[in-house]
Amino acid sequence: DTLQADKSQLKNELMKLAFTEEFRSTMNFSKLHNGRVLDVGCGAGSWCIEMAEAHPHLQVIGLDFVDMFPEPSMVPHNCQLIHRNLMEGLSEYFAPNSFDFIHIRSMSLELTAAQYEKVVSLCWELLKPNGTMELLELDMNLCSSGPATAQV
Repeated sequence: DTLQADKSQLKNELMKLAFTEEFRSTMNFSKLHNGRVLDVGCGAGSWCIEMAEAHPHLQVIGLDFVDMFPEPSMVPHNCQLIHRNLMEGLSEYFAPNSFDFIHIRSMSLELTAAQYEKVVSLCWELLKPNGTMELLELDMNLCSSGPATAQV
């Protein structure tokens, strides 16, 4: 669905604008030689494609339940986008301890608490020792709301 893919791309662009300096990843990707990166809930694959282009020495894999990926010719050679329901497991696709970095962003809006816990648990099994799992979720509580917001 083109609308979903456009929303996914817009979300990626907004996150880049909002989290440029203060919330930059702690991972130094240039030190990951032949590293493997997994993006869970990758949407249209925007983050994966940008990561693969910026770090051609990495293998970047994106997973999403909805297939809204760009044409394969638009995807870098070191990037793979997979249509997969995470709730069915990941062990048939990936070996334990096979990723250096796992990225999960904005999945709390898509999953129940129990599903989120299961996804994190599944991903934890895929993470190499001393690997990094980065979870970035939005807090839906309003802070410092003004009088107009209080009326809603």
